[in-house]
Amino acid sequence: MKRILIIAFLLIAETVFAGDYPIYYERFEPNVYSLIILNDSENAIYLHRITRKNGTIGFFYDTKATWGYYPKIGGRLTRPSIWIKTGKFRFDYFEEKSNLIEIDKMGPQGKYVRVQNESK
Repeated sequence: MKRILIIAFLLIAETVFAGDYPIYYERFEPNVYSLIILNDSENAIYLHRITRKNGTIGFFYDTKATWGYYPKIGGRLTRPSIWIKTGKFRFDYFEEKSNLIEIDKMGPQGKYVRVQNESK
């Protein structure tokens, strides 16, 4: 009976959070535009466009990206706390208020601001 209650609790908890998706994060700078869409608790879309100094444009888009949280240590989030894995790259982030900060071995790399989808 205890197992059934635990399973039921986990299923109910998952459906409560399911209404929060999709979640949109956007990074906009003069030469860079990136969009992250967290579709559900596992799947994401990642889009990145950059205009280089020589005028060429780089574009990367993955509709089959996955994402997740790093395990907590001592009940606390780690830094980085979130990862996104595309077909070619893996990106790490930590949460700061409602924003995501991209981080790598050199430190923070960019700020992604949470935005609302106006088409809802």
